Formats: sequence, structure tokens, C-alpha cells
Amino acid sequence: MFNYVLASDFLCGRVEPKQGKRPFKVSLEWIVGDESRLTKILGGQYHDVLPERFVEVKEPGAEAEKEVPKGA
Repeated sequence: MFNYVLASDFLCGRVEPKQGKRPFKVSLEWIVGDESRLTKILGGQYHDVLPERFVEVKEPGAEAEKEVPKGA
């Protein structure tokens, strides 16, 4: 998770802030304060370019579909 955060210019405050605002810098409290934030970070929502090692993130509790053989 920390590598995903470090790969994001936005989360690390490396983007030009809007006029009158300070650059955003993520904190652990901010990440864990809402479970959807971690899902968004791991899904690449805060990245301009996704790092090569990004994986598809499913919603918490979502299970992968399994193929069921006929007659089972």
C-alpha cells in the first residue's frame, strides 16, 4: 500500500495545488479513516499513470466468480 501511495504525485504533494490551497499530503489516518480510500488508492484512482505492478482491486467482500462444471 505504501508503494502505491509513493507512486502517486497527488498523494505525496508533488502536484501544483489549487490557488490558495496547500499541497495535499496523505496521512495514515486519512487512508484508514474510510475503507473506500484504500480501495481507491490500490485501484489507481489517485494516479496519473499507473505503476506496472498495479493489480485490479475488487470491492471488499467481493468474491471471484468460479466456473462450475456442468452436472455439479
